Amino acid sequence: MVNVADLSLMELKQYSQVLEDEIKSLTQHFSALRAGRERYYGSKTTLEELEGCKAGEKMLVPLTKSLFVPGELANTETAIIEVGAGYYIKMSTQKGKDFMDRKMQSLTGTMSEIEKAVNIKRQQLEVMEMTMQQKAAMMQQQQK
Repeated sequence: MVNVADLSLMELKQYSQVLEDEIKSLTQHFSALRAGRERYYGSKTTLEELEGCKAGEKMLVPLTKSLFVPGELANTETAIIEVGAGYYIKMSTQKGKDFMDRKMQSLTGTMSEIEKAVNIKRQQLEVMEMTMQQKAAMMQQQQK
């Protein structure tokens, strides 16, 4: 481990930039995971709504976010669930909800770890910035 007090002002600036880049990257990753968790939550909500429907019920089927076509509900007992990487599995709505819960729980755990890492990086960055300020003040004082 390197003592930050032993680093030059230039080295401190470079290391601070590295920390800022890492924080930015982790924050973007966190946002992507949160978006994924929200999609799983939306899918689970849809499965819960399906349980209240009856076969033969008319509905609008989304083809895209803004394009819907009329359709008829054939089965409320099972659904085709995307399990990742473009793979789909037919399962009961309850198993589908359980799958969504597990995925959301996994994403939440990963998000928690990323949040901890970001907090550590921010603390390190704060130490770097304080050290840079102290070194800059010392340099100004020595020039007088």
